[in-house]
Amino acid sequence: MNVVCGLDIAKDEVVATVLNDTAKETKSFGVSIEELSKLKTWLKDRTCIRVVMESTSVYWVPIYASLEEGGFKVTLANARQVKAIPGRKTDQLDSEWLAYLLRAELVKPSYIPKASMRDLRSLTNSELD
Repeated sequence: MNVVCGLDIAKDEVVATVLNDTAKETKSFGVSIEELSKLKTWLKDRTCIRVVMESTSVYWVPIYASLEEGGFKVTLANARQVKAIPGRKTDQLDSEWLAYLLRAELVKPSYIPKASMRDLRSLTNSELD
């Protein structure tokens, strides 16, 4: 079964749409640690391990890290690439569109360094402040 999830991320909310071979389901979550835990449980309950999200501002960073730590295969899409398609107007439609693109293998993933390199960069950058 090809189960995928598209996430539309805002400052205070994550809208997730899961697509499988026969149905789609959308649900909203907050961005707290507790809410991200609920998101991960919701995805696992639906046997979904492939997730795609847009690189919107910096809001994606903690969500990406949380899902990555949870064992999900996360794809970060360049917002310009996926927003070039007309007709998307709501968070729900955005999350659904991302899921369809991932399922069709039409998302070119952005480069994300491994977690250890991100941690090192974070330490190095904080030393410069």
